[in-house]
Amino acid sequence: MEEKLRAHMDELFRDAVPTEQTREIKEEILQNITDKYHDLLAEGKSEQAAYQIAISGIGDLDELLTFVKPQSQNNETASFSNKRTMASGGAGNGMQSQHIEPSSQRVASSSQHIEPSSPNAGASSQHVKTTKKKKSPLVIALIVCGCLIGALLIAALICGLLGVPILRLGGVEIFSGTSYANADQYICGDGVISGEELSEHPLKAIHITWVSGNVRVFPSDSNSIKLTEKGGETLSDKEKMHYYYHNGTLDIQYGQSGFSLFRKMDKDTALEIALPAEIFIDSEPIDLTGSFVSSEVSLEDITADQLSIDTVSGNVTFTGSCRDVEFDSVSADLNLSSKTILSECETDTVSGNVILKVPDSSSFHIEFDSVSGQCSNHFSGDEKSGGEYEGAVGENPGKNSYEFDSVSGDVDIAPLR
Repeated sequence: MEEKLRAHMDELFRDAVPTEQTREIKEEILQNITDKYHDLLAEGKSEQAAYQIAISGIGDLDELLTFVKPQSQNNETASFSNKRTMASGGAGNGMQSQHIEPSSQRVASSSQHIEPSSPNAGASSQHVKTTKKKKSPLVIALIVCGCLIGALLIAALICGLLGVPILRLGGVEIFSGTSYANADQYICGDGVISGEELSEHPLKAIHITWVSGNVRVFPSDSNSIKLTEKGGETLSDKEKMHYYYHNGTLDIQYGQSGFSLFRKMDKDTALEIALPAEIFIDSEPIDLTGSFVSSEVSLEDITADQLSIDTVSGNVTFTGSCRDVEFDSVSADLNLSSKTILSECETDTVSGNVILKVPDSSSFHIEFDSVSGQCSNHFSGDEKSGGEYEGAVGENPGKNSYEFDSVSGDVDIAPLR
């Protein structure tokens, strides 16, 4: 698999200018993702899952490679053809006369010095010396370092605007940017959204962007929304959770927006979102969207109209009621139990498994496509390992659609008891 990682890096750097600089960057990134791959194997991940997670952290290198250019050097050359000169005069004379011509045109230069090789009579040969002022190694090193630093700063600026780190070492991102709109409206750290504000602007949607650390969303007896980041680690304002409530939408970000030379991405803290239980009784169902990397996510007794989760390796558990579900992951599992019939469900995983429990009265059409994963449909008793499977459940299966795609991940659909 390490050869596959190297082949992946070779493909990413295929169009890069072949300089020592690009070679060093390539080898450094390769070493980082190789170490990450072995760490994931040690955690119990499969080879395929570890490979997918490792390369997912590389990000987009196009902008970086655009600014990596070789240092050009101009070499000046001069060539001359020497003609033998004819010696004339009587015996005993030395060199009588000399005639020197360039091969194509006369060249006058203060950097050329012509001197005869010997005073023998009858002929003389000429030596043309071309001198050039050379840059010292220190000057060359400073120029190279200046170009490299300039290229990295430009790439860092672009990555900061795009929200993509140049390099991730362990839990630290180098030249990292977390950019999101309306950043100046966000509040740093723990907070409360009062019942008065919720009465004026009822909660309609929650959007969560989180990297590591468990995330829990659950109902409470309070009439306010309470946001808490728990853990023993002391965080700077840049590293703390930031949130923004506007027009019924709650946006939660992992950290402060903007560019950072170094940004800690593996915080030893957990996010808790306590929602008023009455929201799920008196109000319309909310939309819940989450983008995660390695967070374990627990959504407890939630009534959602739409649930959309994009994650890498953190497992997701949902209980409550839901209408539409969209789930994308690399190795993360989804365990979803809905008290109401799902209208649509789409999942796409590499090795992540999907366990879906819906009411016994559900009717739906199911499509499953996998390389080696298994689909178990407990409604009809069907089981299919690898390839494609299509089935129907209930009296009106065309009304609701469930689609599952995976490489090796399994799907299990069963009645909710």
